[in-house]
Amino acid sequence: MKAVKFANGLKNVITASHDDALLEAAAKALGHLAKASPMPTNDFVDFELNRGLEWLCAGPQYGHRRLAACLVLKELASCKPTLFFRIIGDFFERIWPVLRDARQSIRDAAADAMAAALQVLAERPSPHHLEFLFRTYDQVSCLPSLVSLIFTVRYHNAISSAQAHLSPILPQVKISFGGNCEGVHASLRVAAAMVAHCPDFMAPRFDYLCETVLSVAERPGRGGLAASLVRATVTRTLPVLAAFAPDAFARRYLRPTLSVLTRDAQPGEVATRRAQALLALGHVCRSMGDQLLPHMEDLVKLVCVCAFE
Repeated sequence: MKAVKFANGLKNVITASHDDALLEAAAKALGHLAKASPMPTNDFVDFELNRGLEWLCAGPQYGHRRLAACLVLKELASCKPTLFFRIIGDFFERIWPVLRDARQSIRDAAADAMAAALQVLAERPSPHHLEFLFRTYDQVSCLPSLVSLIFTVRYHNAISSAQAHLSPILPQVKISFGGNCEGVHASLRVAAAMVAHCPDFMAPRFDYLCETVLSVAERPGRGGLAASLVRATVTRTLPVLAAFAPDAFARRYLRPTLSVLTRDAQPGEVATRRAQALLALGHVCRSMGDQLLPHMEDLVKLVCVCAFE
C-alpha cells in the first residue's frame, strides 16, 4: 500500500514540476520503484511508458514535459527493459524532435534516453533491429546542420590552402558558422551512444564517423557554431572513438586528435575547456598504449606546464 502511495506521489511530482533537478530525482525514484518494488508493476510502468511517449510529442513550449518524458523513459529502459521493449518502435519514431530541442538539458536527457534504448536493443540481438539502427544512423549522418558544417569546414580548409599560395592575389577569406548548434550537438551525442552500444553496426562506419567528428573539431574561428558546447561534445567523443578501435584510430586519427586536444589544453584557454581536454587526453592515452610513444615528450611537457603554472 505504501508503495502505491509513493508511486502516485511520484506521478504527481512528474506531472506538476517544472524544476529540472526535481524531475530527475523523481524519475530515478520511479525507476528504482519499478525495479525493486514487490507490488505488481506492469500497469504502473505501462502508464508511465505511454505517458512518456505522449509527452515526447509535446511542442517546444512544453519543455518540462519533454524533459520529464526523456528522464522517465531512460530510467524505465534501464530498470524494466522488457516492458520498454514493447514501445521501442514508437520511441525511435518520436525522439528526434526532442533531440533537436533548443534547451541543452532536454537534448542531453533525450540522448541519455536514446543510449538506454540502444542498450535494450543490444541485449536482444535480432536482424529485425537493424531497421532501428539504420534509421538512427541516417538521422545522425544526414542531419542538415551537420552536413552543412562538414562541407563548410572542408571549403574553408581548401580556401585556406589556396590562400597560402596565392595570398598576394586573393583577399583573405574568413568563415564563421551561422545557424544553431542543436543538431550537431545531438548528432555527436547519439553517434557516441551508437559506438558504445552497437559496435558491430558501427565498425564499418568508423572511418566516416572519425572524419566527421574531426571535421567538426577543425572548424574555423571560435564563434557561431564553434561554440563551447560543441567543442566540449567533440572533446568527450574523441576518447570514445579511440577506445572503440585503438589500432585503426592510431593509424589515421591519433595525430589530428592530439592536435585538437592539446590546442584546447594550452594555457590561455578557458579553465573548463582545458580541464575537459586534459581529461580526454588521459582517456586517449589509456586506449593508445605504445602507439603514443612518439608523442610522449610533447604530452609530458604539456602536463608539466599545466601542473606547475
